[in-house]
Amino acid sequence: MNTTTATTTDPGPGPGPAATVTAQPASPAHRPRTRLARAADAARTTQAPYQAALFRIAFAAVVTAFLLREWPHRRVLYGDRSPLSFDMALTLLQEGGGFTVLSWWGGRLWFEIVYALAIAAALAVLVGWRTRTASVFLLVGVVSLENRNTLVGDGGDNIIRIMVIYLVFVRCAQVWSLDARRARGRGDRNSPDRTGIALWSVTGLLLLWAFGPGAVLAPGWPLLLWTLWAVHGL
Repeated sequence: MNTTTATTTDPGPGPGPAATVTAQPASPAHRPRTRLARAADAARTTQAPYQAALFRIAFAAVVTAFLLREWPHRRVLYGDRSPLSFDMALTLLQEGGGFTVLSWWGGRLWFEIVYALAIAAALAVLVGWRTRTASVFLLVGVVSLENRNTLVGDGGDNIIRIMVIYLVFVRCAQVWSLDARRARGRGDRNSPDRTGIALWSVTGLLLLWAFGPGAVLAPGWPLLLWTLWAVHGL
């Protein structure tokens, strides 16, 4: 394998002859580190920020419109008036291994809270406010509603479920968002983000209340949500 050595000419401080400096190639031991550094930079860099922002806005608008359109029928579709009773829904969840926070309590109040939070999360993603956290709340809300009554779903619901999972792992708020506007306003200031810290702390308390301290490493949704919570704190 041929290696190319770059040479440069240093004129030196005096009138003497110029010195030739040879740039040695990187040693093989440093090449894996260089590749890892390049891979990490590529992972942190949004390749298509405007396309990702367009996807975020369009998808959040579709979810918001759907939830608002089904507002008069929400209790029949996913709530306490559903033909699929709460006990039957729990049986289907146990057989299929699904996840929904609506299984924690079958009352109307809890359902109304989850439905309202899903709409609020969709609006937050739409305008790009705390998008990393709002996208996780949107994921939990959409999956919880769809898994409450899987008998009314179709192929379109599967597409929405896939897209909302994809949204969590996409940096889609670099432009056209309140997050981007806040980042430009902060500039080079190193002041702490008190709102973000408070939101992260409250989310951790909610996870602790929902799953308990012993479910941090439990496989499935608890491990996924705890992992996202820890990553968002970095």
